[in-house]
Amino acid sequence: MIAVLEHELKSYFHTLTAYVFGAFLLCFIGIGVMIYNLQAAVSNFEFVLSFASLIFVVIVPILTMRVIAEERKQKTDQLLYSLPISTTHVILGKYLALLVVYLVPLLIISLYPLVFSRYEEQPNTFTLSVGRNPEDVEAAQEDEEKLAALPAYVRVGDSAIVYEIAGGDYEQLMAVSYDDLRHKEVLWADFGSFTQMDVVLDGETYTLTTEGTKENAIWYYGETEIDIADIQSAFSSLVADSFTEEQPTGQKEISLTVYLEQESNPTVQMEFYRYDGESCVAVVDGASVSLVPRSAVVDLMEAIRSVVL
Repeated sequence: MIAVLEHELKSYFHTLTAYVFGAFLLCFIGIGVMIYNLQAAVSNFEFVLSFASLIFVVIVPILTMRVIAEERKQKTDQLLYSLPISTTHVILGKYLALLVVYLVPLLIISLYPLVFSRYEEQPNTFTLSVGRNPEDVEAAQEDEEKLAALPAYVRVGDSAIVYEIAGGDYEQLMAVSYDDLRHKEVLWADFGSFTQMDVVLDGETYTLTTEGTKENAIWYYGETEIDIADIQSAFSSLVADSFTEEQPTGQKEISLTVYLEQESNPTVQMEFYRYDGESCVAVVDGASVSLVPRSAVVDLMEAIRSVVL
């Protein structure tokens, strides 16, 4: 068996067979890496493996189907059978030689996920550490102007890099609250990503749909083409005056279910309840989020009535 293995390996690596096979396989894997990893900027290698499985269906038979046929073509099959080894050992020797030819490019390919693991997708959150030098703060305690002018230092996560920021920037950063960091729009999605809206208004349900691309979308109510400009403008005016978690107790003004071109968040349900004469409580996906001007909600209701009535 060892003699057959050595003979087969020499025939593969002393000719172009093993090199052409390896180059062919690495070329297709490289194309998969470029499409799925580099262009999409992801580190997950399983997509490339699923792509490569199709290539193996083609190239594996090309290499294996010639193992016995080539012996017959070269009239050397009888020589093999005359060797003082069993047919099983002949087959095992050829099998192991083919396995080596396969394993060489696969060992190279196995380095890809190791490299990509160094560039795994970063989490959606990070820690920002901000502070001043305690010794400088203690020395400037009696001088408010000097204290306010002291620089501060910022570190992102566990980074070894520390950034220096001006004293004024530090004071502004320390004054920021959670609400200051929240988006004030009730619906933060781009209006161009809307694909459908289900509206409950005055006890009736209306469905607005869209066709075409994002840039050239055409909106319909039923089979009638409609102008969506006023509704889009009204949506952009739904901006929080303040944030609240207070449960609504007033009358529901309007309810909308918006369908988006997003896999992670395909639908958003919004409800607006009267709070007082000036404001409405905006409820998004069942949770109260903010108080918005009632005038903006009324504008949205009127814009919808103008296209459905």
